[in-house]
Amino acid sequence: MRAARRRFERGMTLAELVISAGAAAVLLSGVASALVLVSRALPEQGTPLNAYAAAADVVEQMTTELLCARSVLANSATEIEFTVADRDDDSSDETIRYEWSGTGGDPLLRTYNSGAAVAVLDDVQGFELAYDHLEILDLDGTVTSDTGEIELRSYDASSDLSELKIEHDDKYWGQSFIPILPDGSVGWSITHVWFKAKWDGKLDGLVLVKLYQTDADLRPTGSLLGEYSLPESMLSDSFQWYGFTFDVTGLEPDEGVCIVLEQGASGVSAKVQYCKNDVSLPNAALFKYDHDEWQAAITNKALLFAVYGHALVVDPDVEPTTQGISGVHIKVLAGQGATDPVTTSVRLLNVPEGS
Repeated sequence: MRAARRRFERGMTLAELVISAGAAAVLLSGVASALVLVSRALPEQGTPLNAYAAAADVVEQMTTELLCARSVLANSATEIEFTVADRDDDSSDETIRYEWSGTGGDPLLRTYNSGAAVAVLDDVQGFELAYDHLEILDLDGTVTSDTGEIELRSYDASSDLSELKIEHDDKYWGQSFIPILPDGSVGWSITHVWFKAKWDGKLDGLVLVKLYQTDADLRPTGSLLGEYSLPESMLSDSFQWYGFTFDVTGLEPDEGVCIVLEQGASGVSAKVQYCKNDVSLPNAALFKYDHDEWQAAITNKALLFAVYGHALVVDPDVEPTTQGISGVHIKVLAGQGATDPVTTSVRLLNVPEGS
């Protein structure tokens, strides 16, 4: 019986081992060099490249949020506050605000709803917002037109006339009225007031012509709207019309005004003409101030007067429009010594109202 021949595997010679180790060392050296180069290529904290990348991230977040903005609550060159759709299932829109102080080095802040402002970008050297606008239909608005100067209320007569004295400071007169305005009026203003007066004879008096807001009973107990001083020396010895210019604006359609004629110097300052009988003047009344208070309304007598002004009337044939923001241009410069800003533009899909 023949014995089995034993087989031996061939190993590496010393020369081969030395050559392999050298090749591996060369390879590892190359890998290490590549890693060093790659690490040097990465932006270091605080470098312009790192700041640019951080600014780009913030700008991307802003554009994503602005894209679907539902309303713009406030905006300027360095701030914008807007709402986006509900994100937390509380049935309320979310409010987002970005703002920068305008001082180089201060951070860009972001506020979410009622939370505290958070710095989303440090060392900001510039932050600028610009806006594109588009005229849009204002569903809640109205278009008004100015009538120009028109007669708002007046009374004149040729019979049953008499005179009232503007005398000492605790006895004077007021003629209240509510204007007669065109249909669709939403406001009115006063430009001129006329009444008939004459001197008392001494020519040393002074009449204070005042306009007051009235209460619901037409008493002149509201705010003083305007005042004019009329020296008695400017009056004639017979009753004449005298006119005075006022600039009273912002009155409501059903708001009453009273022409108050007070004495501004000692003695009788002047006399004014009125109709003493059978006056029919709806939404108007003559008042006497006596014993430190306004007496009861007198509705069957009236001063001879005329009031002119403007009315604001809704124009039903014109669709109301407003200004909407259709786009936002963003420019951000961050980091000391930075010269290249991150710039982009975003279209606001909902074109929210804003300036």
